Amino acid sequence: MFQEVFTKLHAHRLKYRKDAPFLAWLFTIVRNSLVYHVRKQNTRGKYLEFSSEAVNAAMHEQRANKDVSEAIAELSSLSSEQRMLLSMRFNEDLSFAEIAESMEISQSNARKIVSRAIQKLRSLMSGEEQ
Repeated sequence: MFQEVFTKLHAHRLKYRKDAPFLAWLFTIVRNSLVYHVRKQNTRGKYLEFSSEAVNAAMHEQRANKDVSEAIAELSSLSSEQRMLLSMRFNEDLSFAEIAESMEISQSNARKIVSRAIQKLRSLMSGEEQ
C-alpha cells in the first residue's frame, strides 16, 4: 500500500499546487488509494481494522472502561465516509480544514460528519440504538 502511494505521489508530482497544503494533497492520494484497495479486496474486515484506533480515541473520553472490541463491532453501522473522517481526525490528528480540503467538502460539513459519527457511536455503546 505504501509503495502504491509513493508511486502515485511521484507520478502526480507535477499536479501538486504549491499554494495548497501538501498534507491535504497527500491524504487525498492516500484516501483514494485506500478506497481503491478496499474495493479491490472487497473485504470489510481489513477496513474496520484500519479504523479501530479512531473509535478507541473517540470512545476513550466517554467510556474509558468499555471494551474496545465492542466499539469495533459498532463501526459497521457507520458509513465509510464517517469512518474515514474519524480516522483522519483522531488517527492522523488533522484539522477540520485539512480534512475538508482532502475530502473536497466544506469545513462545517466535516465537523458535522465527525460530530454525528461520534454521537451515533455513543448512543450505540450506551445501548440506546439497536
